[in-house]
Amino acid sequence: MISVQYFCSVNYECRVVILACFFAINE
Repeated sequence: MISVQYFCSVNYECRVVILACFFAINE
């Protein structure tokens, strides 16, 4: 998951996608 966090750090839009994915996993 480190790679995902790093990728998200470089891409702001990716942050929104990661948030949605995180909520989906939480559900």
